[in-house]
Amino acid sequence: MKKLVLITVLSCFSFPIFAQISVRPGIKLGINISTITNADLDYKTGLQTGAFALVKFGDLYAIQPEIIYSRQGGKSRTDGLDDIQINYLSIAITNKFHIIPDNGFHLLIGPSFDMSVGESSSIANLNDTPELNFFDFALFAGVGYEFDFGLILEARYKNGLINVDLFASTDDGRFNTTGNVLNSVFQVAAAYKFDF
Repeated sequence: MKKLVLITVLSCFSFPIFAQISVRPGIKLGINISTITNADLDYKTGLQTGAFALVKFGDLYAIQPEIIYSRQGGKSRTDGLDDIQINYLSIAITNKFHIIPDNGFHLLIGPSFDMSVGESSSIANLNDTPELNFFDFALFAGVGYEFDFGLILEARYKNGLINVDLFASTDDGRFNTTGNVLNSVFQVAAAYKFDF
């Protein structure tokens, strides 16, 4: 009898929590404005596109797992040296915090695990051997707004934590060997969440 009462009480408290959870899949498209720190590179623009699942836990918090194709790199400032382009497949976990209930404005923060895919520019080491770190781990933060009809607008800044080049000291003038060679990306995107 005690077990039955306990199960009933737990069910009464947990039902409102689970009743507030909603899952909505979506797609996003946007631009990256990227460079690589401590390199003789300017910012360049690139595409980002992918899919996500928005999981809302009530009015104040949501988590959004994402799979994004992201073109990053930098534009060369040096004559005779090509721009750097790195194509990533990013798996991100976006945490969204709605400061005001029933308002679309939100803050976002999270980690991103990036894997280099497709054809990316090579960064040569001292022996002219193409060397590019296949993985990057990044942190990002930003702001966004969700409209009632499903449109989401977001802006975020993403900073890599792993050296892009496995051999950061090169002889082509791109890198400043006194600092880390990291991805630095401003991202602006529009997304749409479906309501099935």
